[in-house]
Amino acid sequence: DAAIVMTYMYPTTSVALRLLPQRIPTVFVPTAHDEPAFRLPAMATAFRQPQSFGFLTPEEEDLVRRWHRVTQPSEVIGVGVDLPHDVGDNPRIRRELGLGEDPYLVCVGRVDSGKGTRDLLSMFSVYSEQHASRLRLVLVGEDPSASSPGVTALGFLSDVEKHAVIAGAVALVQPSFMESFSIVLCEAWAHEVPVVVNRLCAVTAGQVARAQGGLAFGRYNEFEYVVNELLHRDETRRAMGAAGRRFVGNEYAWPAVTGRLLATVDHAIAADGVSRHSTKSLR
Repeated sequence: DAAIVMTYMYPTTSVALRLLPQRIPTVFVPTAHDEPAFRLPAMATAFRQPQSFGFLTPEEEDLVRRWHRVTQPSEVIGVGVDLPHDVGDNPRIRRELGLGEDPYLVCVGRVDSGKGTRDLLSMFSVYSEQHASRLRLVLVGEDPSASSPGVTALGFLSDVEKHAVIAGAVALVQPSFMESFSIVLCEAWAHEVPVVVNRLCAVTAGQVARAQGGLAFGRYNEFEYVVNELLHRDETRRAMGAAGRRFVGNEYAWPAVTGRLLATVDHAIAADGVSRHSTKSLR
């Protein structure tokens, strides 16, 4: 009935968008964010081809419509998330990973400049120097060489271990500048853990604002404020975590996401029918 093409900057996507929309109603889910590849002139041609779009967030939709001037119908579909039945904790796993009883922030993902992790490490270093606190920063992901005073780099973990580490955190920090959607925010909210995001990333800042599930920072003084707010205000931290879980349950439950995805297919079929009727009329 229709084709769904996902993720904009791969050769298979480019070829599919040249060939498929002429033959079958086509939905494009670009998972785009503002980066040099997105702004290439060749991308403008690709973005004009599909009959409809599915976006992960309102911010992604706004970016695509502003930059590539697309007018096709669309839906903000989000991403499906499986919520655990409870927000169960697992301190045994954390002890086995050497985390002990000290409070900590957790960051899940690559340790590099593009993901904002280097900036996070610098800000946390300054925070540790200025505050007499046992707070640690725990890194989960691909570069375990980033350990420094107050920082524990665990490297790759199993899903069970990752969720245990997230569930025990004061907050999850997502410092990335460029995202089309952040699943790790949803994973934290599933455990009623609030999140801290980079204010310069419109997508994650938008997710947090809609969920009321955390705080955003830009400069160091904002980072210092949000960390102190979540570290020392238990009621605020619990309220944000609970709001985040409600948001995920309402917005990213599979029935809701599936319904919005199927709506994009309906849009594509309808637009394709209008286009083919217009072509026949011209002939």
